[in-house]
Amino acid sequence: MELRNEFAGVRVELDHEANSARLKIIDLETGLTTFLDPFALQALTRLSPESL
Repeated sequence: MELRNEFAGVRVELDHEANSARLKIIDLETGLTTFLDPFALQALTRLSPESL
């Protein structure tokens, strides 16, 4: 899935290469990639919009 707005664009994929499923997020401008496992995603839900 690709998400874009006037400031950024990313591709989000489900990755199964590690021990468990995780999200693979790719910056469409730079090609930089990061992975977020369920623990990291859960931590994001606990942050306020101001913290992000």
